[in-house]
Amino acid sequence: MRRLPRSLNLALTLIATVLLGACAVQELQMDAPAPTLFTTERIGMKVGVYIPPETRSLTHIRALPTPCIGPDMTSSPVGETFAKIVVGHLAPLFESVTPIASPAEAARYDAMIEARLDDFGNRFGCPISPSDYFQTNGSMQAVDGSGQTIWRSSTNARRHNRPIIMTLAEIESVLGREASKALAALVEGWTQELVRAPVFAEKRPGPAGARQAELVFWDSIKTSTNPGDYRAYLETYPRGQFAALARVRAGLAAGEAPAPPRPQPPPVAAAPPRPAAPLPVPSPAPAPPPMSAAAETVSLVGEALAPPPPRPPVGPEQIRNERRVALVIGNGAYASLAAVRPAVGDARAVAAALRHLGFQVEAIENANYLAMNRAIGAFGERIGRGGVGFFFYSGHALPLDGENFLVPVDARLQSNDDISYQGINLGFVATQFAKIEARAGVLALDAARANPNPARLRAVGPGLLAINAPPRTLYLAAADPGQTAVETGEGHGLLTEALLHVIDEPGVPLPSLLARIPAAVQQRSGGRQRAWINDAGLPQNFYLRPGASQ
Repeated sequence: MRRLPRSLNLALTLIATVLLGACAVQELQMDAPAPTLFTTERIGMKVGVYIPPETRSLTHIRALPTPCIGPDMTSSPVGETFAKIVVGHLAPLFESVTPIASPAEAARYDAMIEARLDDFGNRFGCPISPSDYFQTNGSMQAVDGSGQTIWRSSTNARRHNRPIIMTLAEIESVLGREASKALAALVEGWTQELVRAPVFAEKRPGPAGARQAELVFWDSIKTSTNPGDYRAYLETYPRGQFAALARVRAGLAAGEAPAPPRPQPPPVAAAPPRPAAPLPVPSPAPAPPPMSAAAETVSLVGEALAPPPPRPPVGPEQIRNERRVALVIGNGAYASLAAVRPAVGDARAVAAALRHLGFQVEAIENANYLAMNRAIGAFGERIGRGGVGFFFYSGHALPLDGENFLVPVDARLQSNDDISYQGINLGFVATQFAKIEARAGVLALDAARANPNPARLRAVGPGLLAINAPPRTLYLAAADPGQTAVETGEGHGLLTEALLHVIDEPGVPLPSLLARIPAAVQQRSGGRQRAWINDAGLPQNFYLRPGASQ
């Protein structure tokens, strides 16, 4: 049989695409795929499952931007199918699962799990733009009987690639099946997070539950280089299955119990502070030259910015007993990605500087998914209403589908979907500031590095995407959106270097201090990198180190 000429084949394909666009899909045939079982031991809790009315009544599948023509899908049982999938995936995990009509019924159960579907979109492809997928956005959280949040999912977006549909015959059933799979993929990601969360793992009956809780604890610290993490494990599980290894990493002799923490000696008064050297103000620089996708090491301009001169620690009387909380993460030793050499050193230096400024700092090095998820989830609660929060991250971070994702050290990214499943959505961090109405907050990322796996992660662009900071918060990124940070090959990342230079200067409002950083980074990099700031109302009267008049 002779093959059709290429031009004729393309013409027929385009005609089929137009016919698909003219086809009005009355209603997709959607169903609830069977769940994947992640455990055979049920969690000993009775839960109510709440699906908000605006989610349950959703029938519209939004058309995502595309140059192609696709059928209308405005009438499909999206919300009802989503509700069935949620209940179906939770039912094998708990002692009992009951759909409820209102959050007011939560007090009848050990916990209430709420699942929301905020948006459901479909993109039709065609020969000029062959990319067909469904995009889901939503969230899941659990609250106890008193209404307190005990767990929240970190994944809020998922993309499900589907085959290109070129026939009219089974369009409704094929699209319906793929749409159902897309919803199930989002819910499945949530349930995988849920079964690993300590609050649920410890509820499994008998020894199996205790073992699972211990495994969750160990998984969250096993890559840590902080001896205190292993001492905490030994205090909780003195005869645990990893006790011998924990003693070695904690620096204890065999059989030695971890000693209680010793009180810190009072700070020694330091010499009167010297005036801080002014940060160099560069002359206007030309637009940075294009950066290649691969990481490159460049020669920097001038000497490294020096940290501030020694000053005494900021005491409670200087900050009027203001609650200051920081979470600092440095991820450098990746299991399957290129190492980020400055990351751990960046995190240690920033953590030390913030402690000196009166912050209660939790510092994590080379953190896996569980450790990052647990620490970020607790961050907002640690800040408390009206407190001050500072989040700093150095390591790999990647953009995907309009979101930025922080990459844990145990991530194995072989496809774009792995980024959203194995990464931590930066929106999860931003939520911690917003939900407790922090008085002031800083979210700083020294992370706009090159794509660590360009052969596999082809949809990942350079640098990071612009985001809107939460109210009263400032977002500080290492480079402008879409720009890759330069690799210095030595010392700190350029953002970290500039931050350490200004952070301890007395008597200058924090927004003014941080506003100096983009120009300093631009000068040090010879115009190849400029830090990016999005200020959402960080109070102008907020000082990290108040001066004599504040």
